[in-house]
Amino acid sequence: RTPLRRTRTKRKRPSEQTRCCHLTSHADANPSRCTKPGRVIVDETERYCGTHATETADRAAGDLVKARDGGCMLASFNDKPCLGTLSWVHLIPKGRYPSVRYVLENAVAGCASHHFAFDGAPIEKEAWITRHLGFAHYDALKFLAVNSRKERIVDVLVRLRGSTREGND
Repeated sequence: RTPLRRTRTKRKRPSEQTRCCHLTSHADANPSRCTKPGRVIVDETERYCGTHATETADRAAGDLVKARDGGCMLASFNDKPCLGTLSWVHLIPKGRYPSVRYVLENAVAGCASHHFAFDGAPIEKEAWITRHLGFAHYDALKFLAVNSRKERIVDVLVRLRGSTREGND
């Protein structure tokens, strides 16, 4: 008998220069690098796989929104006290309208309790947004959500890094 032939070639691991530069930490606290190819190239020394590029952009945008607002902006949404960690809350949903996911005007800082209540009450949510943003600004944000394209993640990372530097100057 002859040995079975392999029908397809074995997949090569990406080289050290083309791998994602994101460090992952496992339960044993042994940090290791992501093994996926880094297809999102931010600059010569920084490249990410799609998952880690999105994660990095989310963290950067969330940090900017939380620094801008300073605390829970949704405290006036209902009469419940603030509970939980501070996060960034999207006014227009990021899943259905990915074009406004990283638009900082589409987000406010909110505690976990108010975030849950805010997302669960669409009529009250729209009234709160109109009251705090103004009808014209909210209408412009909705127009942008429906009529614009999703921004490339590398452009988002570069833009958010620029916003961070401007805030520190």
